Amino acid sequence: MLQLILYSLMLMTSIIFINMI
Repeated sequence: MLQLILYSLMLMTSIIFINMI
């Protein structure tokens, strides 16, 4: 379950980073 949370967190941060560019 912890891996799922980490994966979703990384996914969200990557999406935010892409939107900032």
